[in-house]
Amino acid sequence: MVTALFFTLNNTLDIFLKQVGGFDNTTAKLITILAPFLTIVGPTLCVNVCDKHANFIAVGVAFFVLSLLFAVLLRLFFDVHIALSLVLILAFLILSNGGRSISLSIASLKMRDKIDTGVYTTITNAAASISTGLMPKVFTAIVDNPALGVAQSWQNGFTLVVVWNIAIVAILIGLVLWVRRLNQKDKQSESPVISD
Repeated sequence: MVTALFFTLNNTLDIFLKQVGGFDNTTAKLITILAPFLTIVGPTLCVNVCDKHANFIAVGVAFFVLSLLFAVLLRLFFDVHIALSLVLILAFLILSNGGRSISLSIASLKMRDKIDTGVYTTITNAAASISTGLMPKVFTAIVDNPALGVAQSWQNGFTLVVVWNIAIVAILIGLVLWVRRLNQKDKQSESPVISD
């Protein structure tokens, strides 16, 4: 889910720049090539925050709540000014890429003594590959709908991004609460040590 969220906008940035921003093909491609260099900031920032906070799932919640904020702003203001839209998209990509690094690398590193990291990595990479191939195509079909105008098509596309982001936040909050509950059960089940 998190990989699909990131690549949905990352893979369609050039279409957005041409359709909404009116950029020529060369400029749109150049910005699309340069954007991933900026989104590297997300995983770097996320790793640094996870080093300071043991609960990496809660860090993921924070990153995806912030990305949701930018997704909502993008949904509301994407056609106001292209510079504002580009800043919102880049902020969203930085944060969602940071959150994506939790499921793809940080989780396996933090839980290496509890799970088989090889199996975990294989499963997450396989799921990420499928979602990376599938979701941008679904999103492109929504924003390239000839029956609707450009503005309405992108509004529908950004609505999907917002809903998808809300689902991720809800799942992560559910995980945080579930882990907290498991930890409380573990503490309650520990029997006190009786000394002589």
